[in-house]
Amino acid sequence: MAAKSTEQYVNIREAPGKGEGVFAKRNLTPADRVYAGSRTAEDAWSFFGQYQDADLKICSGCKVARFCGEQCQRQAWKKYHKHECKIFAKLYPKILPESVRAIVRLALQHKHDLLPQGTWLATLRLVSHYKEFERAGGNDLMNLMLTAKAAAEYSKAADENTFLLLLCTLKTNAITLQTAYNDPIGLLLDPFLATMNHSCDANVYLHRPTYTNNTGWLQRKQTAQVALEIMPLRNIVEGEELTISYIDFQRHISERQAELQKNYFFTCTCAKCVSDISVDIQLRDSDPKFASLQAHWRARANEHIKKSTNTFLAPEPLSKTTSTLTDIANAMEKHPNFSPTIDPYNRVIQELKLLYMSESKACDLALTHALKQHLIIGPQLYSSPIHPTRIVNALYVLHILALLDETFQQNHDHGPAIERQRKEVEKRGLSRQSFRYWRIRICVEMKKPLMDSVAQDLAQCFAMEEASIGPSDRDALEYMLTSESIKTKAEEDMRRLLGVEQQRWEDVKRHWIM
Repeated sequence: MAAKSTEQYVNIREAPGKGEGVFAKRNLTPADRVYAGSRTAEDAWSFFGQYQDADLKICSGCKVARFCGEQCQRQAWKKYHKHECKIFAKLYPKILPESVRAIVRLALQHKHDLLPQGTWLATLRLVSHYKEFERAGGNDLMNLMLTAKAAAEYSKAADENTFLLLLCTLKTNAITLQTAYNDPIGLLLDPFLATMNHSCDANVYLHRPTYTNNTGWLQRKQTAQVALEIMPLRNIVEGEELTISYIDFQRHISERQAELQKNYFFTCTCAKCVSDISVDIQLRDSDPKFASLQAHWRARANEHIKKSTNTFLAPEPLSKTTSTLTDIANAMEKHPNFSPTIDPYNRVIQELKLLYMSESKACDLALTHALKQHLIIGPQLYSSPIHPTRIVNALYVLHILALLDETFQQNHDHGPAIERQRKEVEKRGLSRQSFRYWRIRICVEMKKPLMDSVAQDLAQCFAMEEASIGPSDRDALEYMLTSESIKTKAEEDMRRLLGVEQQRWEDVKRHWIM
């Protein structure tokens, strides 16, 4: 259910060519909490998750459902779990997919009259694209039909046709809830949020309140009952439609359009798509060789990223993957028409960062790629300084900087190995003073815009990172941030670490928000 204050900010009306949409009733800023959805079962939406946090309480009956505490478990038992528990227990150790558990829970709640008034009908009225899935046929429809049949057999809560409709509705409208690091933790189906349309240049994002990387979101009492908030990424004028992104918008226009058509059955005509199509056509006409190179880079990157992330494919050696992706990144950076916003550059750098982070001996290389994302790619790809991807990238950088910090090394079993990696960072250009400078500067620069937004909890994350540097260093750190000579030296050290030519570096700095 939308928060009572939501109607003060937005209304739902016809969006030309899209059906319904959500529109601003007044001028909005990132500080406006447009919507706040509670994750309690009394609200008119459904929340389904399979958490992997070791601290969560696992149901002793089914060994599938997890809860944040005994009180949460008791409430859940009355509101839905007593009906699904025996089904999950009978199937264990087989665990039903998240989407199946979701529709089974919803159907069981309806069958036993446990849903808030209006929820069932509101869910059935959502756009399901059932007919479109039926016309498209193929494996997607076959999988949906088999899943619906299984759900009907296991639960006896509804017939196959109802479950098929629910599955299509879920596939079209469900939102994946994520941690601060974009790790999926569950699904959310909300009739209000389902009316929000897509744009590859979205002006709001769905913020799930968190606290810190240490305590975790389930420990924060202030937001224990809030699962999601709508937060403007920029100022929005009265009458403007509020949009979210259904997909990874950084991908090439052809891949975005194909994904939207396959999963949501529409062609996106947002300003970004119109611009990207125009640029793509101009590039093919003016420089067909570069356009062909881009396609070649994308194909190679997609192949190797798929191999490293798909657990059903035989993984290739890490050295081969990193070598291939590094070759792609280097080739792109050396091309005279290079821009950090060109796909697949960001995805390649992202994958290299994660691969090196998985290797305990490669934190120095992980740091280099994380910094490229934070300082070079992010400011040009995401115009808003509070875009969730920029926040995640900054947290990654700070995590690695903390790992390589001297104080951490002194209290860690792998101190000597980490020290060697720290020296590699120094050898490539980033002095110890510049290292500390960037650590505090990133905290300060990320905290400031977040303090003026709905995401106060994320501002707290950066405040805690800043405090972890040490109170004894406070005066020295304050001086570092205000000293022009230290700033100049630190920026030059960073340029050398990242291997960016001077002329291109000046262009990089122009995109920074100081």
